[in-house]
Amino acid sequence: MRFRSSYGQNVLGHLLESAHLAGMMAAELGVDPEGGRPGARKESLELYVRRLARLEETARSHDGVAEVYAMQAGREARVTVVRESRATAVAG
Repeated sequence: MRFRSSYGQNVLGHLLESAHLAGMMAAELGVDPEGGRPGARKESLELYVRRLARLEETARSHDGVAEVYAMQAGREARVTVVRESRATAVAG
């Protein structure tokens, strides 16, 4: 990368400059650049499983929900709804 260039700019120099600027912006905003999100690196398996179970329980607590699957580390939940219950809820 040292001798590589893109559009006339040294690629290594650009990467270092971008990282430096990102670090300065993170410092000004008070953001810790090490962990992308809270719990990203320090969350134990037990806490992770509990968090996903709470997410599934919350979704199941609604009327007409048949099945719930937490996916993508809790960023997404697949919910299967009972058709009759949903039609009654919308109509009523």
